[in-house]
Amino acid sequence: MTCLSSTLSATAYDFSAVCNGVLMYFNITSSTNKTVEVTYKEDGYYNYHGTYAYEGAVTIPSTVYYNGSYYTVTAIGRYAFCQAGRLTSITIPNTVTSIGDYAFSAFESDSEPNRLTSVTIPNSVITIGEGAFSRSYSLQTVVIGDGVTSIGEDAFSSCYNITNMTVGSSVTSIGDYAFSFDYRWSDYQEYGEDCIRPVTFHMKSINPPTIQKHTFSGKSDPAAEDWHYNPYIRHTVYVEGPYAQNLYKNATYWSNFYTYSHLVTNHRYDFYTGGIYYLISGTNTVKVTNKYGGRVPGIASTNDYSYTGSVTIPTTAYYSGTSKTYNVTAIGYGAFNEDRQMNKNSTGEAPSLRDQGDLKSVTMGSSIQTIEDYAFYKCTGLTNVTIGSGVTSIGSYAFNGCTALTTVTCQRSTPATIQSTTFDNSHYSTVTLKVPSTSAVNSYKAATYWKNFYLIVPNGGELNYALNVSGGNINFTSTGDYPWTVKGDATRVYAQSSNAGVASSTSTLSATVSLSKPHTVTFDFKAWGEGTSYDVCIFSIDGVEQFKYGARQNDWESYSAAIPAGSHTLTWSYQKDGSVNPTGDYFAVDNVKLTEVTIQPGDVNGDGNVNIADVTALIDILLAGTTPPAGSDVNGDGNVNIADVTALIDRLLSGN
Repeated sequence: MTCLSSTLSATAYDFSAVCNGVLMYFNITSSTNKTVEVTYKEDGYYNYHGTYAYEGAVTIPSTVYYNGSYYTVTAIGRYAFCQAGRLTSITIPNTVTSIGDYAFSAFESDSEPNRLTSVTIPNSVITIGEGAFSRSYSLQTVVIGDGVTSIGEDAFSSCYNITNMTVGSSVTSIGDYAFSFDYRWSDYQEYGEDCIRPVTFHMKSINPPTIQKHTFSGKSDPAAEDWHYNPYIRHTVYVEGPYAQNLYKNATYWSNFYTYSHLVTNHRYDFYTGGIYYLISGTNTVKVTNKYGGRVPGIASTNDYSYTGSVTIPTTAYYSGTSKTYNVTAIGYGAFNEDRQMNKNSTGEAPSLRDQGDLKSVTMGSSIQTIEDYAFYKCTGLTNVTIGSGVTSIGSYAFNGCTALTTVTCQRSTPATIQSTTFDNSHYSTVTLKVPSTSAVNSYKAATYWKNFYLIVPNGGELNYALNVSGGNINFTSTGDYPWTVKGDATRVYAQSSNAGVASSTSTLSATVSLSKPHTVTFDFKAWGEGTSYDVCIFSIDGVEQFKYGARQNDWESYSAAIPAGSHTLTWSYQKDGSVNPTGDYFAVDNVKLTEVTIQPGDVNGDGNVNIADVTALIDILLAGTTPPAGSDVNGDGNVNIADVTALIDRLLSGN
């Protein structure tokens, strides 16, 4: 703002300047730093002449030009707007760092107070001086910025029309009578109505500022007055969250508000960051909560959600209000629940109050130790949950009612303690439980309630675990549009084709094996289809069909086939035709096992029999000079030569 300045002969100010059409007065506070403060016109602070230095709407400039230099306006001086009875609004720039004593006060009882109805003190201001706004009778709303650290004695005393006051987050001390709106007994006379007018205070500081016995009232003992004059009954103090509420309710004089239940919270959570709501639960710990914790079900709008989509819960969370990083150690009571009728618990945590089905998946950090009761209750759209490695206990109904849940991945090898109602009974047959290793599978199968899950598999090795016989090490793969999936029932875990009901489709499972000796492959299977001319289950070795089945008995049966030494590809496929496609069609396989075939001496061709064909095979091998297979050393002398042919012929002729 450009201000035209001039020097006048008066002791109250150094120079004046016209700023935005208003003649303003300034004192130089530092010639070196080129700073000034706004001051008043008259000598002293008494004004009985009906002449007001400031009237109407006043905008204080951030800089003012004087005597060839620009000066920064850094303060509103002592008594600067005192007696400014016709002042209607004030705009304070963010260069101002202090508001001096009685800056806006109606200092004498017979003076006309200013007509300000609201004031916003910018974040740049650090101190509000003694009596700065006292007797500003028209003042109704006050917003004190986050830069203010101290509010002086009597700062807003006798402002009996104030209804709302916001106190910034940096305030650490508030002086006696600063918010005494009922007039002090030491005043020349008592003004106002027959009781204290209720005021709503919004305290943005997490830690309660130091206050005095008479900060809120001039009565001899404010807390002992009847309800008409007791500020702790008449006023309401809002704080930032449950953690702050606990600090205030234990702080000197602030605790009086809590006694009368007039110390309440703006939120049922302490802070929100990274898409997660948190409650501070300890010196260095927090737990996850929701936006509406502590409220009565049914009051939130149906489109106001706490959590949607995929949520990842971190191991730590930073809160600017306390300038601390906390470990995220728990998911609180009902934190994600979607049941609008669920009641809050004894500590005030309650449902998220939102429509069902919008939370889809959750991944938890390793620092979480506890999942409390009802944490994910009736999250009907939740399909996948990853439970962190630090979780040791999961509460009642934590996942109850999650009707779409298909996969729970536990990153902890030792099973957490769960309750009989943690999961639905239906989850045991429909949810895949993934755990860190094969040994962890055994631990979960032995653990209370966890053992009820049909399908417990090692995470990342599900297909191999499902298909191999116990102790087997065949590596299976299944790719394409319809990869085989892992299934389970009360008796076994297995793999099954996934293209049921899809016309003209194929779901394929394969394994490549390298054998130094002949083996037999065996496996269990179930199959169901229209028939061998339509939808079929096929098992092949190196592309050569070993069986081709259509409709079968809907029960497990076994199959085996010989595999010679060498590298071979085993393939199981379910092929659908383009016509009738019932959704129950499938090919399922389990307990795949390779067993080495023991070759008896004389079984040169390895077909399990010793006959003339083996003589022919041995002669061909010797003539060709190729490596003789097992069974070729008929006489057992460690060599394979013509003597073995003779020995084999003698055995056949003798019938041995």
